[in-house]
Amino acid sequence: MIDNLAPKIFCPADLTVDNFEEDCGPTYVDLDSVVVLDCSPTINGTISIDLFNDGSVNIITTGLEADGEYPNGTHRISFKVEDGCNNFSTCSFLLTVVDAKKPNASCHDIQIDLVAVQGGGMAQITPVMLDVESNDNCTPDHKLIFAVTPSIFDCDDLGPNDVTLSVTDGAGNTDICVAVVTVQDNMNVCPGSSNGTVTGKVLDTNSEGVQYANIQIANISGMEDETDAYGTYTISGLTPGSEYVVQPMKNTNALNGVSTYDILMIQKHLVGVSSIKNPYKLIAADINKSNHISISDVIELRKTLLTASPTLRRMTAGVL
Repeated sequence: MIDNLAPKIFCPADLTVDNFEEDCGPTYVDLDSVVVLDCSPTINGTISIDLFNDGSVNIITTGLEADGEYPNGTHRISFKVEDGCNNFSTCSFLLTVVDAKKPNASCHDIQIDLVAVQGGGMAQITPVMLDVESNDNCTPDHKLIFAVTPSIFDCDDLGPNDVTLSVTDGAGNTDICVAVVTVQDNMNVCPGSSNGTVTGKVLDTNSEGVQYANIQIANISGMEDETDAYGTYTISGLTPGSEYVVQPMKNTNALNGVSTYDILMIQKHLVGVSSIKNPYKLIAADINKSNHISISDVIELRKTLLTASPTLRRMTAGVL
């Protein structure tokens, strides 16, 4: 008796899998094996893999399972099974690997001024004004799609406004971040406007933003704000054309960056070995706030270091 019947072969259905690899590299895919029905006790399988389904076979191997690492894209996986009598059958299916990792959206707060238009004021922002190096694991930065909502502001939007920046990669994955856009009418373009706003930044000697500094308008209760991670503050409700004194203060962690080395620097300054010339450091060296540097400042700083006190004894710590 001669077996002339080819094996019956059943391939898995076309399949789409997600790739979350950080470097956008190939991801491991666990595939179902083909199902073969045949009376022969011997079945040999050959697997041909056409990466990116472009008509060229890139990988040939044996077996009935095609598990392995596959890059993003659509790939054709073909099977040929042959029984002991040289009868064979073939089937194939498509495996699609898609980038499923969202971009990293990053944004920061900004302040904008309204400009005069008919009937009031208006300002428009663009994504680049909010973006802080947003990126994606697969899509180059210049091919990312940015959008900002809302993007147009008028006199009804004076003050802080939450704005959403969305970043979409080439695979359609989207991430968002929320920034605060403070709308100001410093040019008094809004009808009946009496709301002035002052905004600015508190920076250290390295031009880095100082966070959690309290900003007050002198002699006006309730007119205050706290700086964000970039050192930015905004105070609204002021009368345009009036003069105000802005007082920044941070009275926490007085010993941040302070060590016995600072005592040595003050002593060298006092004896004329190495003068402190930086105006900010001169202010810091006046520990007891006497408006001049003396041995009393050395004594006061030494006491504070020895007791690990969170505040300096005779002055408001952290006055900027």
